[in-house]
Amino acid sequence: MSPRVLVIGASGSVGSATVLSSLSHGFPTIAFLRTPSKLPPSISNFPSTSLLTIHKGDALSLPALISAFKEHGKVDAVVVAAPMGDMRGCRSGYEEIAKNVVEAVKKEQEERGERIKVWFMAGSAVMEHPEVQGRYLSSFFPGTFYPEYPATISHLEKEAKEIDWSMLCPASIKVGEPTGPLVSSTTTPPLFLPRGFLTRYLLPSSLGLLINTMSYWLTTSVTFKSLGEFMIDNLQVGTDMSGKRVQVIENPKG
Repeated sequence: MSPRVLVIGASGSVGSATVLSSLSHGFPTIAFLRTPSKLPPSISNFPSTSLLTIHKGDALSLPALISAFKEHGKVDAVVVAAPMGDMRGCRSGYEEIAKNVVEAVKKEQEERGERIKVWFMAGSAVMEHPEVQGRYLSSFFPGTFYPEYPATISHLEKEAKEIDWSMLCPASIKVGEPTGPLVSSTTTPPLFLPRGFLTRYLLPSSLGLLINTMSYWLTTSVTFKSLGEFMIDNLQVGTDMSGKRVQVIENPKG
């Protein structure tokens, strides 16, 4: 039986790509958003409109989220695609939305006795450098860097242990069609090249790691379409991505 997917933030770039992928798979899909009129025509005009349910609501409201679970049949998976804040501290409310989703999913799981897969979003800034275990890539940059990312991860690790969650952490995201097959990894970025002679031996370690990270971000990317397809292709519970940060990139050399 096809899973029913709840996509929170369905009008955004990641959210709309996820809804389209879910519908293309033939999955019943609930598009949760504050302003239904902002739903892209590619979704509202999708041929199999019987698969699509539009739920107007604000994810900053826990009762609104709970109603989305109650009104449209059993929800099997959730994608939290609401936009995040910017890198220097402008908050979007994503951390609060994540907390509400955790509480709503916990309540639903307790009542049903079944686990629900949940995908959250962050960015490559909270993936770890392969050479420095336990340090986010963002730690090599001065100042505060995407503060909502680590705060959300901390909450999930402490309060969402009963939930089968994963956090998708892309770097550069582009529009258009995919440029190559997807490569994914957990905790550390996929296809991350080690530092060369200059950045390893001739520069201060912190500067070398920063340049190494910037080089990676400037030379790798993924499309919105690929992000949506990846999450819809990975709605199973109990996989090696459960409870982990996951990054995907498109490998044009494939």
